[in-house]
Amino acid sequence: MDVAIKETGISMEMTGRSSRDWRELGNKGLFVIGHARTGTTVLQNALNDSKNILLFGEANFYVDKGQPDFRARFNKWHDLNGNQPTKSTYCPAVFDGDGTWEDYWVHFSHFYRCVGEKIIFNPTETSAQCDALMGFFAAHFFTGQFIFCFRNPIDVLFSVRKLAEYHGTPMTDVSIMISYLSVLRLYLTMVRLFPNVHVVFHEEPSKECFDAIGQSLDVGLNHVMSYYQTERVSRHSIDEIPAGCRDRVKELDSLYNHLRDRARGGFVLPQLEQNRYNYSPTHPTPLGGLYNATEMLLRDLAVS
Repeated sequence: MDVAIKETGISMEMTGRSSRDWRELGNKGLFVIGHARTGTTVLQNALNDSKNILLFGEANFYVDKGQPDFRARFNKWHDLNGNQPTKSTYCPAVFDGDGTWEDYWVHFSHFYRCVGEKIIFNPTETSAQCDALMGFFAAHFFTGQFIFCFRNPIDVLFSVRKLAEYHGTPMTDVSIMISYLSVLRLYLTMVRLFPNVHVVFHEEPSKECFDAIGQSLDVGLNHVMSYYQTERVSRHSIDEIPAGCRDRVKELDSLYNHLRDRARGGFVLPQLEQNRYNYSPTHPTPLGGLYNATEMLLRDLAVS
């Protein structure tokens, strides 16, 4: 559903339940998080194949004010977007009337091991989204499970740009890169602050990766790999990027490859204090170095 942070405001208040209630419920939370066009939908559909998982598609619980018509709004939004009814796109009528997002979340948590949603970021208000999401997760789902999706930035640039043009809302490569980096920074932050943060790279899904995630979720994910059809994924090269932006895209692509290499092996010493102003080039840990590089590129792009 549409995210309208400026218009609706953001409430971090509990929607009728105490902090203790959410501590007991929150460990059932599961969230797929990623920038637009990074494979979040494929992953959501693959996870929803499990009878133990229910993920709503872009319900945006974190900005929902708790209106008692969640089902009507959610179903209407997906219907208007032409989506067929699935676990991702349709909320069934389980009450006599309607209810809040929390009513449905709690209800379905009695039937599924994991309940949550897919959250995507578009190149508008990404920074505000990241701040809102962190507060919401900390308040409601600190012990939940979070799976970030990433895809190489060159293909993301082309895919986002093409979709934006189709909808008549063209976007610049710089705005897309800033948005992409904001999600990357959110991931690096949450790896340090939350206990259960995972990552999937869209170009190279593997059984080993999903076995590890399934073990953490305590859910079998035997059918996940069948949802990944690599021949349907569009590929692009750096030579297709406009010359004026090519160097920055190369920097971002290098950062992405570094992230992928490091994340596959697991980050070492994530809690070692890292000061961004330290003069020594050997001071940062791999995770600290990635965070610094992300911040620097974000700053440079904002200036440009």
